[in-house]
Amino acid sequence: MYVKVIFWIIIIVVAGGLSYQIYTLARERETLKKEALEATAKLQTLEEEEQKLRDESIYYGDIRNLSKELKSLFNYKEPGEHMLIIVPEKSN
Repeated sequence: MYVKVIFWIIIIVVAGGLSYQIYTLARERETLKKEALEATAKLQTLEEEEQKLRDESIYYGDIRNLSKELKSLFNYKEPGEHMLIIVPEKSN
């Protein structure tokens, strides 16, 4: 009789331990899944930023585009070059 009681106590303790381990693993899995989704979103953002920087690098790699941007930012003009400012007509 005592053997049966001890056997069932051991079974209950083992089942409880296994249940706790399963619960802990499930929580950890959910945490890792959430972190993976956040990392994927951050990766997507960084890839988009990288592509934007690559596009800008290609654009500014052309000396004509770089010159055009510098002129517009700093009102720069090359020697012998004249500026022409066009003002839109006033509408009624």
